[in-house]
Amino acid sequence: MIAYVWGYIAPLGWPIFFAFFISYMLYSRMIKPKLDEVIEAQKVIEQKKFDEDLNLRFAQRIIAVRQKQQLEHDCISQEEKRAAEEAARKKLKELEERERMKSVLEATLLTHDLNAHKKKASDATRSPSELIDAFISSKPIVVFSKTWCQFCRKAKAALATYRLNQRYYEYIELDERTDLPGDDILDELEKRYGSKSVPKVFIGGEFIGGADDVIQLLHDGKLEELIDNALGIH
Repeated sequence: MIAYVWGYIAPLGWPIFFAFFISYMLYSRMIKPKLDEVIEAQKVIEQKKFDEDLNLRFAQRIIAVRQKQQLEHDCISQEEKRAAEEAARKKLKELEERERMKSVLEATLLTHDLNAHKKKASDATRSPSELIDAFISSKPIVVFSKTWCQFCRKAKAALATYRLNQRYYEYIELDERTDLPGDDILDELEKRYGSKSVPKVFIGGEFIGGADDVIQLLHDGKLEELIDNALGIH
């Protein structure tokens, strides 16, 4: 069978060989280069498309990052703006409050000055006896004193142990009150209580005594009771 086939093909061997050789040469020299060019061009196109897609994604990412940064910057700017506006409002409010307090203080000082002037004018027309009675009735606790007197300091220290509100007591410092006739007041105190010495302590309108008397009442526990009664505390 093989011999038969070979016998049939053998006369055609060389033509087939030459045909194959020519076909190979044509393919190698003409077709393959063109095919390689087409394949290379396709690769270039695909690479270019890949690069473009990559660049597009990168550009989109950059845009997204910049937009995010811009939003954050805008948010920060808005917060800074709000903070600045809030600070300005707070500052304005503080200035308004300061001006209001200043006006109140000025009005208070003016009223105080007017009252002091009226009081001085009134005191100037009063007798020492009237002045003493006015002071004694003005506060629950009144002490006629002198700033340099150590006994006065002891009496005031004893009273200070109760931490009283200043509206409940008054210390008339005779050596500082140039608006008062100090010597005449001491003369009147001597007429009433037998001596010019200070302090003269009054609680609830009643004469308690001097420093030794106040300290003794403190030690006996009776001073607090006198003060409570004078303040209406039961």
